[in-house]
Amino acid sequence: MIPYILFIAVMLVLHRCRWPKAMVVVLVLFAALRYDTGWDYHMYYSFSTETGRFFAERQYSWFWNMLFSIGRMTELRWLPITITAFITYPVLYVGLKMLYRSNVGGISDALLVYALWPYLYLSSFSIIRQALAMAIIVCIFAVLNSRYKVWVKAVVLVVLYFAAFVAHPSALVMILLIPVYIFRRMMSLKLALIVFGSAIFILGSLQLILGMIDIKGMAHYIGYLDSGQEVGGLIWLLLAAIEVYLIVAGMQKKRRRLSVEFQQAYFLSVFGVGLLAAIYGVLHSAAISRIADYFAMFMIFTVFPCAAMFKWQKPLRTVISVSMAALFLFYLVYTDTGLKMGMSSSRFLPYKTLLEE
Repeated sequence: MIPYILFIAVMLVLHRCRWPKAMVVVLVLFAALRYDTGWDYHMYYSFSTETGRFFAERQYSWFWNMLFSIGRMTELRWLPITITAFITYPVLYVGLKMLYRSNVGGISDALLVYALWPYLYLSSFSIIRQALAMAIIVCIFAVLNSRYKVWVKAVVLVVLYFAAFVAHPSALVMILLIPVYIFRRMMSLKLALIVFGSAIFILGSLQLILGMIDIKGMAHYIGYLDSGQEVGGLIWLLLAAIEVYLIVAGMQKKRRRLSVEFQQAYFLSVFGVGLLAAIYGVLHSAAISRIADYFAMFMIFTVFPCAAMFKWQKPLRTVISVSMAALFLFYLVYTDTGLKMGMSSSRFLPYKTLLEE
């Protein structure tokens, strides 16, 4: 547990000092130097062996198989995982830098939420491919709101969407960012609730929809839906509390003074957090929650800015930081109990390094 406590302390200090580049370096090193840490670590590790080669080539894109082949050629089975860490978090930073430009405070806020909300950074130790796709999605959001010429923006978006798809096919769901950008002036709480209700219906019918789409790799995710793997627990109550916080903040008049980029991120985070709470509380589906994670991720842009909607902004920011740090540690202990029972090949505790390989 001590390495995680040190990680939290360092991130809080760097956030306080507004050193986002240093925060990214810590994110990269803490993820890259780990060994046998993260639910699916050994699954990815096995893809760099000859026995796991067939499964990887059948299920994953050329990009991942290229990384796994590097692991096989060098006989450093952990190398693809380490390389991915050196790609994912810098990509995330590039997206944040494009969006916030010179606002280091905003970048630091977003990085702290990403680091301490356990379903983002800690999850990236396990859902390695989707974590990279989510980082690319941040870049897509930034490009959509950039000042590039229309044709330049179109070309860059095509490249980024292709990259996100190569990282994880489920990233295609974020094509929805385009209509959100086009109709950005119409984003409202009322519309978010309407879309939320429609999404619950669609996700409830997701297995049927995926069965009608003839895209290589989609059959793999239908299998996830059939597996019956459940998630949830009491996390839905926490998500519901965050949803209430976002909604109450959004009802304040101050929200209208914030940037159009924030309005889009606010709409997406209210929709995503609410959707994730409903999935955990009602549907209990791990596969469907993965899709909602793309939208809930936008809370990195809104959790701290929403504190500015209230009179007690400074103490509220402190409460948010402390609460996320406590949640991070609680999540480690809570999930470790189940993982000891054989629910996964690798656990978060204890944190191991490559020196222990």
